[in-house]
Amino acid sequence: MRLVLTAACAGLTLVACAHGVTNEQRLDGVTAARPEEGAGEASELRCRDTSPEVSIARDRTQKKSERTARYTWAIAEAKGTSARFDEAFKKDPDLVYGPNADAWKRKQAACVELALALEKEKASIERELEEAAPAAAPVAAAKASPSSKASAADAAFEDDTDQIRTAYKKKAKVAKAKTKAKKKHLKLATR
Repeated sequence: MRLVLTAACAGLTLVACAHGVTNEQRLDGVTAARPEEGAGEASELRCRDTSPEVSIARDRTQKKSERTARYTWAIAEAKGTSARFDEAFKKDPDLVYGPNADAWKRKQAACVELALALEKEKASIERELEEAAPAAAPVAAAKASPSSKASAADAAFEDDTDQIRTAYKKKAKVAKAKTKAKKKHLKLATR
């Protein structure tokens, strides 16, 4: 009797082990075989710092006004791409929570980082433009003044207060506009 009981238990164990596929394995097989539906649209989205617009913007042989225009366009494009990633994430949550979620988030983060880097570069170009404009006026004044050393030193300290005031107001206005633009961007980003 013991022998029959042992054989029955062994046979039952063998049948249970032969079943093979567990629910977890079946679920993994189904999700691995299913392609990400929203990935088609989102796979085309990317931000590259080697794009032609960025390359032209970083080209120091171009006019500074042309460079700032290219920077503006490239920044808008990077921010737009980041927003399109958000839309794709809303349409297909599997992109955010699926097996390739880290890669998708890295692509979106690259767009945000590129936009920030381009904004910094654009700001430095704008500062150079602002510094170049007031620097041209003293050069012209120095050419018009007598060539004596004492009068050149006197001219350096006799800056017109109106010029200083207007330059200060211009910088304050630009800073205020940048702050307002950042607040607007943050407000749009939180929507």
